[in-house]
Amino acid sequence: MKNLTFIFLFLSCAVFAQDEEYNQCSISKKGVYYSPIDSISNIYIRFYEGDTVYTTSSDIDYNLATKYIVSKNHDYLMNGKFQVNKRRCLVRLKAENEFGKIQMEGIISGDKIIMIVINKLNNTSRDFIFNFYPEI
Repeated sequence: MKNLTFIFLFLSCAVFAQDEEYNQCSISKKGVYYSPIDSISNIYIRFYEGDTVYTTSSDIDYNLATKYIVSKNHDYLMNGKFQVNKRRCLVRLKAENEFGKIQMEGIISGDKIIMIVINKLNNTSRDFIFNFYPEI
């Protein structure tokens, strides 16, 4: 049922997003996107120019995440590439490090991204809603 809800949300947002302006389908590169994993930890995603993306999970707060999740710390983060389909407001990324591989796909909706996160190591998935936290 959970996957059916995500699929419905995905299709309805994709159809609605086709009629909106392209600027509604952009990814911000001046901060981090975050989504709670549990009551303590978040998944963080940071997008950079040139289709580079860094992601990690941590119990650090949003402000510290904007300072830690930077290219000079790439050895400690999952590194990858992302693609944005502005016409359909979709984003897709793949990232990996020595501990695993992930794939994320979802819908850009204003300053939020609704994504399914797939752990390629054990082929499990989970839905997340990522909010944006700007650099201060």
